[in-house]
Amino acid sequence: MVYRCRTIAGKQLLLWSFTAALILVNGPAGYAQAKIGYIDSQKIMKSYSGVADAEEKLRDENRKWESELGTMKDELRKEKADLDDLSLLLSETRKKEKEGKITELEQQIEAFQKRVWGDNGEYMRKQESLLKPVYEDIKRAVDSISEEDGFDIIFDTVQGNIVFAREQLDITERVIELLKENEAATDTEQRR
Repeated sequence: MVYRCRTIAGKQLLLWSFTAALILVNGPAGYAQAKIGYIDSQKIMKSYSGVADAEEKLRDENRKWESELGTMKDELRKEKADLDDLSLLLSETRKKEKEGKITELEQQIEAFQKRVWGDNGEYMRKQESLLKPVYEDIKRAVDSISEEDGFDIIFDTVQGNIVFAREQLDITERVIELLKENEAATDTEQRR
């Protein structure tokens, strides 16, 4: 429920998954009774209070980071203003020191932004840690209902994922075996 189908390959995988589910439902007699359901994860996320609590905690943390960044930017503006106001009065050495401090502050601001909001930054890690228990709660609820009502596969209509599937429907190992067999056959033919 965490990942979205954004790529063409992801959408093709979703199409293949859906096709496989249809084959299972309409296919061999052993799978003719497959029971398929779906959820709307967006609706669940809007309705579940655990999500709102996690989002509020994340907003609070983000406000602290924004305040810290604001303080750093204020200090940078002050240093730039001081340099502008005093540039004619300062010695070349003192001017270079001020410029060095401004450069250092700019680098600190950039590093802070990257550390907090960059790829795999503190914001992302905090969001993940706050939402992980929520996702686990939702997964447990889906698993429980799936077992109770005898569903074989549950799709998420929003994200395009299978969120529950019976292990008996997993043909992954068979596909791997067939690929290995085909690969071995191709290698044998190429050697001839």
